[in-house]
Amino acid sequence: MTLGASGGAAAFACFVLHLGVTVPWVWAALPMLATSLVAFPARLEVGGDGFCVVWLGRSAFVSFHDVRAIDADGRSVRVWLTSGRTSRLRVGVPPEDFSKNAAVEVGDLRRELEHAWSTFEERAKEHVHANDGDVATVDGYRARAFREDDVWRVVEDPSAAPGERLRAAVTLRAELGEDACFRLYEASAFVANPPLRAALEKVAQRTASSQQRTPVE
Repeated sequence: MTLGASGGAAAFACFVLHLGVTVPWVWAALPMLATSLVAFPARLEVGGDGFCVVWLGRSAFVSFHDVRAIDADGRSVRVWLTSGRTSRLRVGVPPEDFSKNAAVEVGDLRRELEHAWSTFEERAKEHVHANDGDVATVDGYRARAFREDDVWRVVEDPSAAPGERLRAAVTLRAELGEDACFRLYEASAFVANPPLRAALEKVAQRTASSQQRTPVE
């Protein structure tokens, strides 16, 4: 999904206007700079855990934990956050395609976000924390048995905390070795949080003998 970069462009324009006061040639370059900004629209990635807006190499992630409501306004979708802030996702329509019904794209974006958010909310209600397994007695010592299904449930649960999901992935990688790789990659494909997605992919790539810890923000 392509978004307009109006927020970043406005901030950049303010900087350019301020700079133009002391550097006159900036005024001549302003049209070219504006065109360059339009040529790099923002990209929206919607995952099971939230959505991420990527523009000019920078990303801003919003977790569905922080979403209070979603509605549409003109050519944008507004996401109301529990903090009281509003995230406005403006749908970008190229000038040559302006005859295209922007309201349809806004509606599609709103439905996509609302579906992902409602699915997240349902999973959060039935959230099941994976424990370390049942306590069993082995050679006179009490030990915990590994329960694979419970741990996979955490890795694939978008409502689980990022650190919890990563710890579960590390456990599966250590217990199952290469057999866990493909499913871990599949799980990471539905993650919008960039640090968590990168960490899950790293866990899937590393050798089973590696003891390196993978941090996540």
